[in-house]
Amino acid sequence: MSASAPPTVDLIEEMPVAVVVTNARGAILSVNRAGTELLGYTRSELIGKGLDVFIELATGHADDARAPRGNVRRGDGTVRVVEASGRKLPNGMILQTLHDVTPTAAAEDLLRDSVDRLLFIANSVPALLAYVGKDARYTWGNETYRRWFEQSPESMTGRHPAEV
Repeated sequence: MSASAPPTVDLIEEMPVAVVVTNARGAILSVNRAGTELLGYTRSELIGKGLDVFIELATGHADDARAPRGNVRRGDGTVRVVEASGRKLPNGMILQTLHDVTPTAAAEDLLRDSVDRLLFIANSVPALLAYVGKDARYTWGNETYRRWFEQSPESMTGRHPAEV
């Protein structure tokens, strides 16, 4: 009796994350099912085209620990935000994974807008506003501190009120 071989499964095809393999110039050689779903095109529409045709990567900041983000304009015209990470393979091809972070990016934008509005209001008030932590040191002060004490609110961070 011989044991039958287990059925083969294309693991990359079954991965829930978009996987794209390109040549050194960025032309798409292979893409898994999640990749076609994320990009919104069929395999035949993607193969041979440059990945940069579909993804516009944003330039990140040097201190940004996240993977590079970019916008994907899908075949139906909708835009998704992705984080991309890649690895050069020994044969010169590049394996890239694309993670859809659209909901996270939208939440970050809302949070940034809320912080901007709050800072605008706090800095417009002609009174001294500050937050002092449990250790009795400044963690934040409004722009009125700059005018009253002739120092930036940032220079107060970590200092005790008596030092200011």
